[in-house]
Amino acid sequence: MQWEILIFDLLLRGKFLFWSKRASSHPVYMSNSNDVCWLFVIVSTVLCRFLIMFLSGIEIPKFVDTVTPQYKPKFDALLVELKEAEQKSLKESERLEKEVADVQELKKKLSTMTAEEYFEKHPELKKKFDDEIRNDYWGY
Repeated sequence: MQWEILIFDLLLRGKFLFWSKRASSHPVYMSNSNDVCWLFVIVSTVLCRFLIMFLSGIEIPKFVDTVTPQYKPKFDALLVELKEAEQKSLKESERLEKEVADVQELKKKLSTMTAEEYFEKHPELKKKFDDEIRNDYWGY
């Protein structure tokens, strides 16, 4: 009931100020502006009391959530999938960091490295070149 009185009081004060300013500046109402304002106060009082009676009879039903339980298992499955993807991503980033470090090291040594040193690090390339030479395929 306390909030209803507060609404009533705010409505009444706001509308009275609105109409008193409007009536005092309007040429038709300037002669009897107080009468118009008090008439509006009476009408707004009756309307506000009707509003209070109407609002006090309304009961808001308690919300029952039926949607969240349907999506909770899906959300939990997505969280598990997210954790797995995160672990996979961390492993992949570690692998890529190692590869970047190897490429940077190779870039530093490339100007002074011999073919034999390079083939020692990459034996699959040495085998490929040896096969090409053995098969008399010289890259053209």
